[in-house]
Amino acid sequence: MAAWRAQLNLLFAQQHSRTVLRHRQHCGPLQIQRPFYPEADGTVHLYLLHPPGGVAGGDELHINLILQENSRVLLTTPAATKLYRHPHLSSQQRLQANLSDHAILEWLPQETIAFNHCRTLNQLQFNLGKNSVLIAWDNLCLARPAINERFTEGRIEQRLCVNHLGQPLWLERGYLQGQNQDAVLQSHWGWQGQPVLSSFFCGIVEQSLLPAAREQIATLPKHDQEQIAVTWFDGLLVARYLGADPRRAQTYWLRIWSLVRERLWGKTACLPRIWAT
Repeated sequence: MAAWRAQLNLLFAQQHSRTVLRHRQHCGPLQIQRPFYPEADGTVHLYLLHPPGGVAGGDELHINLILQENSRVLLTTPAATKLYRHPHLSSQQRLQANLSDHAILEWLPQETIAFNHCRTLNQLQFNLGKNSVLIAWDNLCLARPAINERFTEGRIEQRLCVNHLGQPLWLERGYLQGQNQDAVLQSHWGWQGQPVLSSFFCGIVEQSLLPAAREQIATLPKHDQEQIAVTWFDGLLVARYLGADPRRAQTYWLRIWSLVRERLWGKTACLPRIWAT
């Protein structure tokens, strides 16, 4: 069966009192629903659609975003991304987002589920301009713990890059193999046998947000063996979750997301309607 190769290019611009999708180009099974405007400040909400419903061996998905000056964009997905098993071929998911001055991007996809025996590369790159703001999360779940499936075979490479004014602010690379081959997944200094690692990023923001973000996390009851940490450096607020449930991680990140929106823009969190379906 032939692999799917898809690309989606989106250009956003501020027009009068709201952000509009100025240009859209796509090839392959990667599209968006029509723009929504549920907020008074003209922030555009968009849902990314991948009709095959999962990423199989050999598939390649490329998403390129350009946010012109003062544009405000929230992007999410209607369901979890599934990385299917393949004995030989690797899949790829690549996102690159370029934010011009004073642009705001909220990248809030549903979780990524890596099936046992999958082979994949997941790459995220965000290039921030002057006074632009990024809010993003990445939720990776290894295999399907709800049915007692474990990630015993396969390979996952994670790459994350956040640049500010052309200078690297955060560079991260992770390489995971199935538990039969990789001590990182079981070691105390690694995943500690947990199936979910989730990350939350917000920048560029002041350090004064750090105590408030930690307070928001502390108010939620934690499950056994869950670990959450929040830190800040050089304008980037970073939070990490290690545990068993990607939806639990999202619950924590929604608290910080709400806090950031209130502190920076004086508005409440507006959950995408697709999350309620």
